[in-house]
Amino acid sequence: MAYQSLVDVPPHKEDPVGVKNYLISMNEPMKYDGKTFYQASFQEENGAPVASVLSVNDDPGRFLKYLGSLI
Repeated sequence: MAYQSLVDVPPHKEDPVGVKNYLISMNEPMKYDGKTFYQASFQEENGAPVASVLSVNDDPGRFLKYLGSLI
């Protein structure tokens, strides 16, 4: 099953244009403010989706991890 969510994102300090809509799906996460948002699941009620479950990843040391793997 393909989980997808259309989320409204508030203005960012570097991009103060306004609210933007992003489609987050299982294989296409959203990157925002140094964090990555993944579609993890959703909740259903009477067979219809009522809530999205998102997973948030913040890994500030990712560069060092990949650099260590390269070395």
